[in-house]
Amino acid sequence: MNSIKNHRNRPGSRTPDDISIKPRKMRFDLTKAYDELSYHDDPMKKHFFNAFSAALPLGEDFFLYVLRGYKDEILDQKLKDEARHFCGQEAHHSHEHRRWNNLLKKNGYPWVGALEKFQAVSSALVFSGLCHKTRLSMVAGAEHFTTIFARMVLSDPDYWFKNENEWSSLTYWHAVEELEHKSVCFDVYQHISGSYSQRMLGFALVNMSFVFYVSIWKMYFLYEDTLLTKPKTWRDLVRFYFSTGASENKKSNKGSQKGLILKLYSNILEYLEP
Repeated sequence: MNSIKNHRNRPGSRTPDDISIKPRKMRFDLTKAYDELSYHDDPMKKHFFNAFSAALPLGEDFFLYVLRGYKDEILDQKLKDEARHFCGQEAHHSHEHRRWNNLLKKNGYPWVGALEKFQAVSSALVFSGLCHKTRLSMVAGAEHFTTIFARMVLSDPDYWFKNENEWSSLTYWHAVEELEHKSVCFDVYQHISGSYSQRMLGFALVNMSFVFYVSIWKMYFLYEDTLLTKPKTWRDLVRFYFSTGASENKKSNKGSQKGLILKLYSNILEYLEP
């Protein structure tokens, strides 16, 4: 790592003073949640959440590893404290999502452990060839994406969940904390590096990684549910990700009619601004 004296003029925290970033240790009754959970009988929503959750623990471990590597190089005290609290929040998120993965493993998805190992090994191979600042740019990019998704879920919870239970509560808790610490990793990146080209490289890498791993996880869950070979599954997949909403139920609000890609698209592009 470069000497901290090279970063004395870098920007610090941009988190508003009235936002308090603090870890909250939760204990959700996930076994009960698994039995009661409903996604409007929609396997696309169900397994998108399962795939997203399955990929999260290793991703959040990576965030912790990268941020902690810069703890002595952050000179802005407010930002240093926020980075430490960010790590606390992410550690709790990782713990709860690992518990959910263990439930999936015991309830008809026996390859969860094997896929976790595949993700760990393949990710390590990729990350080993990257410099630490590029890894930091990946974390900043990933946090931009999770913030968008958090805002999307919280703004339209009825679209995702048919009923309220411990899993929806876990999702809302995670989403609220993502919004709470949404600028921390970006601020650390700007403080340490600030390179636009490196930020774009990290953003591209993390988006490719996210799409790759979530797609693998989702295909696996659909396979175990014997849905992967059904034509309707593939039509529903296209609709889930790419629907414009033109032919959807008019009783739903317009935002809920759109496919996931269109919901996320404009917000993702905000990250390209210099």
